[in-house]
Amino acid sequence: MASPQMQSHELGAETRTYFDLVRTHSCVTTRSSDVFKEYGLTEQQYHVLRVLENSGPEGLQCLEIARQLPTPAPDVTRLLDRMLRNRLLTRDRLRSDRRVVMVSLTERGLQALEAVRPLFSEFHRKRLSHMSSDELDLLTRLLRKARGEA
Repeated sequence: MASPQMQSHELGAETRTYFDLVRTHSCVTTRSSDVFKEYGLTEQQYHVLRVLENSGPEGLQCLEIARQLPTPAPDVTRLLDRMLRNRLLTRDRLRSDRRVVMVSLTERGLQALEAVRPLFSEFHRKRLSHMSSDELDLLTRLLRKARGEA
């Protein structure tokens, strides 16, 4: 592995790109966490609220929530347990199949989401407004391509 002193031109293009992605991720997520702290949320909890908002009143199963999150959640059950204790969501078993547990957004969860959403949107604008719409579209396409998505 390259030493920290190794010049970037000595690294391959893939490695330089990887390091830039890691630096960018760190820069964005470190600063975005401040947006959520004021409301007692983590970024991961915000994304759970957002996923549940889009699921409708019937909610989603835990595995489906985990699948829709933008970053992996190693222990979705524990994450949801914390949110349940904070009354941001509810968890109910289906009457037709007691093995299936559905998770839904509460009014309190919706209020937290609505309070944080404009702050998070403003954070995105501040971080990315120096880029044109075409540049943002290109960046999105390239990031999806890097993830192996169409």
